[in-house]
Amino acid sequence: AYYHSSGNCLIDTNNKALIHVAIGAQIPADGSVERIEDLAFFGHTYLKKLVLPHGINYIGTEAFKGCTNLKEIHIPVTVTGINYPFEGCVDPATIYYGGTVAQWHAILRSTYLGDNLQDFVVICTDGKIETK
Repeated sequence: AYYHSSGNCLIDTNNKALIHVAIGAQIPADGSVERIEDLAFFGHTYLKKLVLPHGINYIGTEAFKGCTNLKEIHIPVTVTGINYPFEGCVDPATIYYGGTVAQWHAILRSTYLGDNLQDFVVICTDGKIETK
């Protein structure tokens, strides 16, 4: 099988990639998902808070596009690549990152979060970054 379903998530088995989620999805924390693919959460306006499990290492383009009510997201320290995940959506109010401010900045050296982001806070283990 190339794909499987777990916790209301469609997963590319070989690439350990979350392709799409349904309402009420719980991303498996068993190591079967390492990537959040492009548009995986597209249009999920019901989503207010999201906790990504430890082991996720990449968040794709427009992964949260249209998640207009997403106000809090927890990103584990294992994430080392982010590619415009919030492009085309409303600013999340707070991003909780499981690493340091320096680690967060190292991730953003190769990309940025999205063109429309203006007003949000990133809380890291050793401080916070406010963007206004």
